[in-house]
Amino acid sequence: MPSLCCVPNCRNNYKNTTNISVFKFPTEEEIKRKWTSAIRRKDFVPTKHSRVCIKHFTANDIVNSVTIYNQQTGEIVEAPLERKRLRAGAIPSQFPDLPRYLSTEATTSREGPEERGLYKRK
Repeated sequence: MPSLCCVPNCRNNYKNTTNISVFKFPTEEEIKRKWTSAIRRKDFVPTKHSRVCIKHFTANDIVNSVTIYNQQTGEIVEAPLERKRLRAGAIPSQFPDLPRYLSTEATTSREGPEERGLYKRK
């Protein structure tokens, strides 16, 4: 039986849905606290059975393959992974079933007032 996602309103891996990858909570306390804070579940304490599905991570957070240097041939070989992994320090940030303001998107640097045309130098 696949593990269920513990994010509120997420129905992945439930009956009548396709099975997708899920990840355990990290063992490092600081990252675990960030995960718990990110999923916004009141009074939630993750257990060893708690999981978060792949849909709550950005594409940059997921590792699909590894790169290996072959010493015999001198070439770099890329090998696909059988099971997807998370990059170190990845934190869930995508929550499509929750209000938009709860999902964080990659932001670019802000423009200054000069670039936006709000400030004119004399």
